[in-house]
Amino acid sequence: MNDEYPELSLDDSLFVGVTYDLSQPIYLGDRDYETLVSEAPEAAYLIDVHYRVHALSRRFESLNIIYSLLSFNGFPVSTPAGAISRANWVRITLDVLLSRLTSIRDCTFLLIAEVFELGLDPKSVSRSQLKKNPIILSVPALSDLIEDVAEVGRSFRDERDLHLHRGEERPLGQDPDIYYTASAFEAFGQQVQGNDASGNPINLENDHKQVVEELETEFTETAKEFNNKIHQLFNLMYPHFKEKFLSKLAASGNRSEGAIGLIERAEYYNKHYGNGESTEF
Repeated sequence: MNDEYPELSLDDSLFVGVTYDLSQPIYLGDRDYETLVSEAPEAAYLIDVHYRVHALSRRFESLNIIYSLLSFNGFPVSTPAGAISRANWVRITLDVLLSRLTSIRDCTFLLIAEVFELGLDPKSVSRSQLKKNPIILSVPALSDLIEDVAEVGRSFRDERDLHLHRGEERPLGQDPDIYYTASAFEAFGQQVQGNDASGNPINLENDHKQVVEELETEFTETAKEFNNKIHQLFNLMYPHFKEKFLSKLAASGNRSEGAIGLIERAEYYNKHYGNGESTEF
């Protein structure tokens, strides 16, 4: 990736690193989840949290495909079922963009519910449910971050609702009809001729470039905002996660120097080579 198309990832977070490091020995073990709940509740808690961390991290990372789709320029796209035009390719890209961006918020809320063990049915986890929960209210700044995450990409979520539930679509380019028609002609293998609404010769390449650049700008702004808010949330949740994990570890009598060593090592490297934040025992 480059400056124009920044790589989107949450893997530089201390919270993500620790949950991944701690979970690997458990996944490689031979105990099933029910056994972990009864014999090693700290491990069951870790598995639950890691499951949600992994889902959110992979979903966020999957946003990188949007840049690949937007940067593609081999039009029309030839398939055995017919050619895909520029305009339809952009529509397909928008479908992917809108659905994946919207799911980031939902995955984040599910992770919050798991870290703080709210006991909510995943289907009922929402911004309102989280913000009125006494446990959430007891953590300063958490409610504000939940609200911030909920508001990221608001225009995209509104567009998704209009698109999926009402069949409405955003106009593409300064002259959507010309762009769509010229794209269709190109897909049929016909030369694009004529003038646009301003009387200028139709320049499909230039029109497509403007459509793509507009989407890239909107998408990048939203993705960066998600990145910043989720990292803030991870930094806020990490001490609570660590405290819960270590408390369960001590209560179960399974105190593991190996697990504590993994945490200490991750925190050391994060402090000296990462974002500089320290979370001492």
